[in-house]
This record gives sequence, structure tokens and C-alpha cells, in this order.
Amino acid sequence: MIVTPFALFFALAVLLFAIELLVLQFSVFWFAFFGLGALVAALAVLFIPGLGWIGALAIFVIASALICLGLLKPLKKWQNSPAVIAGNDAVGQRVSVLKAVAPGDAGLVQWSGAEWRAELAEGISAPIDEGAGAEIASLSGITLYIRPQS
Repeated sequence: MIVTPFALFFALAVLLFAIELLVLQFSVFWFAFFGLGALVAALAVLFIPGLGWIGALAIFVIASALICLGLLKPLKKWQNSPAVIAGNDAVGQRVSVLKAVAPGDAGLVQWSGAEWRAELAEGISAPIDEGAGAEIASLSGITLYIRPQS
């Protein structure tokens, strides 16, 4: 079986996108950048007859580098910028308290399959005990501000 440049770069693009999406969940972007470069190389081989392995590899390297240079800074800026939380899907969701949360004493909750740092929401003064249910009132960064379940 002979592997063509199109087949190799197309398969590489699919594999890199799958890793970025399913494993890394678009948290690092590198696999997506190189996946785009592989897709560009596959399409170039498809539409430019006679390009061959060397041409496809050159296009892959150049396209990947240009994509990295062009998208890294805007994506990092977007990733690190504080998000507007109003209307966030997390607000109102229920969480399980893993470590008690008291005024001035952060605790730990489980939400969306992960453990999160939790503090009492503004205006809540009664502690929430371990094992109790709570509701997300707001969030900031990686801290959830919770209130007792209503």
C-alpha cells in the first residue's frame, strides 16, 4: 500500500484536531495550529498536481508557522482576558460541597466533573457543611461563590 501525501497530511490533520478537541479541549491550541497546517498541506496536494512529498512538507511547515505566528497572540490574549460572567451557564448550577465553606474560609466543591475552590457568596454568612448541596451564585477566575440550595 502506497501512502500519498494527501492521505498522510489529511490523516495527520484529523488526528491533531481530535487530540486538541477530545484530550486537550482547546486549552493549548498547538495541536489545532499544526492540524490546520496539515489540512492546508493536504488541500494544496489535492489542488496542485505534481506537488509531491517535498512540496507538501514545505507547505505544512510554512502554513503551520504562519498559523502559529498569526493566531497565538490573539488566542492567548483572549484566553487570559477576564470574561464577562453575567449570564454565565455556571450561575444557578448545583454543586456538592466536598470541604465546608465558611465566612473567610474557602472550601471545595465538585461541579462539572471537577473540584473547584469555593467561597460564600456575598451576603451569605452561614457556613455550608461538607456533604451539603449548594448553588453557584457567581464565579471569578477559578473560584465559585456559592449559596445554600434554594
